[in-house]
Amino acid sequence: MAGRGQGDSLHLSETLSLLSCIILILIMDSICVLTLNEKLDSLPLEKKLESMHNSSAEDISHLVTAVIPQDRLPLQYLESLSTDDRTVCYHTAMICWIVTGSSIVP
Repeated sequence: MAGRGQGDSLHLSETLSLLSCIILILIMDSICVLTLNEKLDSLPLEKKLESMHNSSAEDISHLVTAVIPQDRLPLQYLESLSTDDRTVCYHTAMICWIVTGSSIVP
């Protein structure tokens, strides 16, 4: 390739490495979500609700992000809330999601 130096090859190599890492992260994230969904699906409703009730603010936030499709959530509204209010909404959303068989988010 005329006009391209070793620096361009290095830059391309770094870019490809970064893309490979991003793809790996996306694959791992998908596997984690599938595993989490399978784990939730295998629990009886009472245990699912108990698990939601006992989840910390950080845990419920991660759970909502992993389990509920993000286009189903009012993300801008949720981000405008205080941490405590957002946590209450996350708990409510997860309980509704579980009780309705993964179909409704309030």
